[in-house]
Amino acid sequence: MQREKLTLNTILIFFLVLFLVPLFWAIRGANPERFSVIENRTLAEFSLEDRLLFSAVKQLARGDLKSFSEVVDTQFHKRAFQNDFAKAVSDQFPLRIQAVQASKAINRLIISGAYAFLPDQAIPADMQSEFYVTRDKQHLLYRPVSFTEEQKQVIDERLANYQYLIETYPQINFSAYYLERLQYSPYHPINDYFNDVDERRSLTYFEENKPDELLFEKNMLNDFEDHVKYYYTSDNHLNIRGMVEIYNEVYDLLKQNYPEISDRVDVKEYVTFPGVQFLGGLARITLFPLEPELFEVAVYDVPPYKIIDDGEEIIYTRSADYWAGTNSFDRYANHYGDYFGLLKSNLEYHSDNDSERNLLYIGDSFSIPIYPMIASHYKNTHFIDPRHDHDYTSARYLPLLDIDDVIIVGDATVLYTDITWLIRP
Repeated sequence: MQREKLTLNTILIFFLVLFLVPLFWAIRGANPERFSVIENRTLAEFSLEDRLLFSAVKQLARGDLKSFSEVVDTQFHKRAFQNDFAKAVSDQFPLRIQAVQASKAINRLIISGAYAFLPDQAIPADMQSEFYVTRDKQHLLYRPVSFTEEQKQVIDERLANYQYLIETYPQINFSAYYLERLQYSPYHPINDYFNDVDERRSLTYFEENKPDELLFEKNMLNDFEDHVKYYYTSDNHLNIRGMVEIYNEVYDLLKQNYPEISDRVDVKEYVTFPGVQFLGGLARITLFPLEPELFEVAVYDVPPYKIIDDGEEIIYTRSADYWAGTNSFDRYANHYGDYFGLLKSNLEYHSDNDSERNLLYIGDSFSIPIYPMIASHYKNTHFIDPRHDHDYTSARYLPLLDIDDVIIVGDATVLYTDITWLIRP
């Protein structure tokens, strides 16, 4: 009897809190925090005015049963009202982030206890994601990647695609630059605890079967310390020093087909900004209490250029906020995206230089910091991320834009293990 009473009281408290949320919204008024910095996303909101219910009632009063029925069908039968309300309750629940942080802290205590007497050099960072943290609590890591027969089939399809492009456009130079990440390398600290780990097997298969005409270079890790040196501790991206090294090697690769390329861009200095400390995407996902790190950028000179986004010139000014000291100082601010620019596809750089060559550069957010450096060597440079450009085809870009060189830069996903990056005919 006592147990049933306790259960009933728990249920009543739960539903009381749930139904108090709309009252909380009404008292609070407009939501002062429409964007969650920690989660790097816009929070869901809910308003009865957006449901068209009041106008539907007015239409019914005028005898317009059809319009009223359409609103009711959309909002309730198709569950738009219920789904949007549930999302808003989840996102706007009072003290939601604090509750999530408390839950994560409890999870970390459980994980630490479970691994206390085990020799693992990295343990789960939380119970929801697949990220790990080193025992010294200094580095968040992706779990090791497996190499399967399904991946081999995808590689075969990507290899056939490279061969098709080379045969179809013999006047264009095609090259690929591979960036090894820890989860594909032999140096991940917990490789031994996973089955069929990649450990460069996919790379070996790709190299053994790639077309001879495809120029190929790679940047390999020599040990775990290389990962520590060139990657952010709490983010999947390379730090600026790692990206400058990538720029120099990509430059050397392009020069093989473009011997008259202008001199490489020299970095004058690396600078940090007062008060700016960086916790990246992995820290935001896991909420692991990692110590933030300094956020560095490179200072260099390039010729003037214009950035064209879907046919319209854009002027990116958010990096200027950092030099003026008006940037965000939030603990979880996305400094990588804020300073270098958020990832967009189909960006064009028109550089004011003496070059007559055009480049198609296919890559992901890893390359954002060096876009201006690469573009400084070409008349027109088109940066494409196929994940964000559904109209992307080789027929659309290669002959119509008078492309001379094509380079694809990235990790195994970008180069050969993901069909999304296939350069479609």
